Amino acid sequence: MFYFNCILLIDDDPVNNAYTEELLKQLYFSDKVQSVLTGEEGIQFIQEFYEEKRTFPELILIDINMPGMDGFQFVDALNKLPITDKETYRISALTSSSDPRDVELMEKLGVDHYIVKPLNTKKVRDLLSAIN
Repeated sequence: MFYFNCILLIDDDPVNNAYTEELLKQLYFSDKVQSVLTGEEGIQFIQEFYEEKRTFPELILIDINMPGMDGFQFVDALNKLPITDKETYRISALTSSSDPRDVELMEKLGVDHYIVKPLNTKKVRDLLSAIN
């Protein structure tokens, strides 16, 4: 079974974050699921995590539609960070949008997976199977 040392969840909905966090922990995919409410907080967390641990969270789940820095802007900003070892993490869009244009743009930005909410056990297992 695949296990992550750290998963970063970026979504402006605290209820959705709590649900997703609990689901990931119940399925034993990580003990540390860090959730933040904005793309800006996500970038800050990644920079601080990297400075402290010299690595990235291994999985980043990002919502697309958020106020301020949306998911597209977050991935673009992440790609521009002057940090090495970017191949050590995966990004998955976790969003309510099933618009094919959003899927295509996320793929162009280098997002590994695209999951339409709500997240459930099957979708988590499918994501992890795709990563392995």
